[in-house]
Amino acid sequence: MANLPLSINDKYLYNRILLALRESLDDELGPSSQDRLFLISEPPENVDADLSYPLVREIRQMKRGIEDYTKELSRKLTEASGVKIDATYTSGYLNLKFNRVEFAKKFFEEFFRDLDNYGGGQAVKKLNIVVEHTSANPLHPLHIGHARNSCLGDTISRLLKFYGTNIERRFYIDDMGRQMALLIYGILKLNEDGDWKRFLNEEKIDHRIGEIYAATNILVEINELKKKIKSASEDDYQALIAQQDELVAESARIRDRSPEIFDVLAEKIMKDEDPEKEISQLSLRYEQHDENVVKIFREVIELVIGGFKETLGKLGIEFDKWDYESDLVWSGLVDEILRKARESQVFTIYKGAEALSYETILNDSLKEKLFIPKEMDIPPLILKRSDGTTLYTTRDIAYSIKKFKEFNADYVINVIAKEQTLPQAQLRLALYSLGYREYAERLIHYSYEMVNLPGYKMSGRRGRFVSLDELIEMSENAAKQELLKRKGQVAEDVEQVYKAVGRSAVRYSLVSISSEKPLVLKLNDVINFEKNTAPYVQYTYARAFSLLAKAGSYERPTEFDIIEKDDQTYKLIRSLSKFPWVIHKSTTELKPELIVAYLGDISQKFNSWYDNVPVLGEKDERYRALKIATVNAVKSIIGSALNIVGVVTLEKM
Repeated sequence: MANLPLSINDKYLYNRILLALRESLDDELGPSSQDRLFLISEPPENVDADLSYPLVREIRQMKRGIEDYTKELSRKLTEASGVKIDATYTSGYLNLKFNRVEFAKKFFEEFFRDLDNYGGGQAVKKLNIVVEHTSANPLHPLHIGHARNSCLGDTISRLLKFYGTNIERRFYIDDMGRQMALLIYGILKLNEDGDWKRFLNEEKIDHRIGEIYAATNILVEINELKKKIKSASEDDYQALIAQQDELVAESARIRDRSPEIFDVLAEKIMKDEDPEKEISQLSLRYEQHDENVVKIFREVIELVIGGFKETLGKLGIEFDKWDYESDLVWSGLVDEILRKARESQVFTIYKGAEALSYETILNDSLKEKLFIPKEMDIPPLILKRSDGTTLYTTRDIAYSIKKFKEFNADYVINVIAKEQTLPQAQLRLALYSLGYREYAERLIHYSYEMVNLPGYKMSGRRGRFVSLDELIEMSENAAKQELLKRKGQVAEDVEQVYKAVGRSAVRYSLVSISSEKPLVLKLNDVINFEKNTAPYVQYTYARAFSLLAKAGSYERPTEFDIIEKDDQTYKLIRSLSKFPWVIHKSTTELKPELIVAYLGDISQKFNSWYDNVPVLGEKDERYRALKIATVNAVKSIIGSALNIVGVVTLEKM
């Protein structure tokens, strides 16, 4: 996955120290294949230092003796940061130790300068970035697989916005192709009396339409299988009968959910001699903008999208643009891509279809430039089927150009499942081949692995999945039970609180680990007040908020000498000062899980500090002011980080 090449901003103390150290190391040791910035870390607790760099492997490259270098480094770091810093070399590590008093003073100067925007606005150059995410087919309700896509995409958007970039969030409505035509085929069977909506009930509309899709899909499969059985050889007959038995059993499950829909569809679909022909014709007529077909397609799609918006709204997820795939075709953009493709040096006919073959241009250098794994084989990209309809990858080429041009985008980030790695590679190669080389190099596939709930088997076309609405409801109920157990009674605002906790828990858990790792959701872990979960961090925020409310009015700290002997307070302040660097690293590497890890770390440190260090009871007013300012910084920084992750901050829990 590509990184964003963002320059680190020196407006914050922690960043300035890191920058000055990297610059010194690069000058002394020469260039490195790995950015030394990312090798700097905090040492173990038993090392009396604030930052360390593993120098032992590079020490022979030094131009001078280590004592001369550390002396000069100490001077440079002190000058760059405004804080006295001593550099030493011990046991293979270059260790830095800050003057605690000066460090705390400088941190609070910067914190009170920015307050709730501390760590934000770091973008050295104001980039325009499009984030396309979710983009689910409007066939059935969003499920937990879409949930990870949505939460990752929205969190990345929030992170980039906090960092200081211009963001546009787009949802691509995939309304073309067989699946969509199959749903409309089923709707039309229900619409023969002129009003298919009579089959809708009190159920959420995208759920109900999903049931129509599942019933239509399995009945079309059974219809096709029955024809195969009639003409089957003896060798194939038993296998086809077994397959039919399996489908019939599955259809019984689908019928149990909505018998009135299933029975009408069964009567009409099983009479059709060739459902696939009708479905194919619907797809083609929609692509050709047949007004009668367009009307029913769009009516159904808009109903499902309304359901999507309601679901996503529960998680605080919104979009700036909703783009119809069909609009790309009707606008002529896809035809323009086909014209350019036919004029391209990589155009070919592959298995009787128009295609792009990259054999003549593809090499390791180009793969590296376009972030394609060297070991990946790239087959030809088919542009158009024999029936005249275009493929989704062809339309993706046009859509990519549209996203770049309309927002004057510097980068476009596509949040798409890892299984789409090959099509996304083919897409970048197509852009490159057709003359859009800069777009190809700046189109980022943000891939993610699947998410599952233990004990559930997923299949959208079979109507067998856990919807996002169901997941949210389960999480809300778990949060309610846990809150009632902890509180022992029902507060007036308990419904508002448990919904905020339950929904936030879903979001937090879905971005808590690397997108490249599969995720198994366990509600007992998601709703947990003792681990790094949304409820735990929300509770920490509420704790800090409550402490500040009890403190009443307070002055900014002006004296910091007392911190010299207070390890716990100093280490908490040092961790708080790291927030701008965490924001930079998370944004550059597109890793929101780093924000989650930071939230867990700062919450644990604050809660430990709170339990061991008196704040409101502090009699020394100078020391009390410093402690209250520390609580203020904890509240503000946790609040900013929670907002990035999409978690609701609560003043009481």
